[in-house]
Amino acid sequence: VVGYELSNGQRVSKDEGIQMAKIGEIAGVAVATRKGNEYLRSLPDENENNNLGNLPSITD
Repeated sequence: VVGYELSNGQRVSKDEGIQMAKIGEIAGVAVATRKGNEYLRSLPDENENNNLGNLPSITD
């Protein structure tokens, strides 16, 4: 993952998305850490369709 496309169509880098999530600017996600690397993960909400892993990938 190198970036994210937000629901309003705005594209942000991975680092920008993580910083936005940390200050509450992206709803429905949390920042997690694995092997020292931070990434976004979906918060559980009973709807699997909006999980980050189920959303479409974008390419440049």
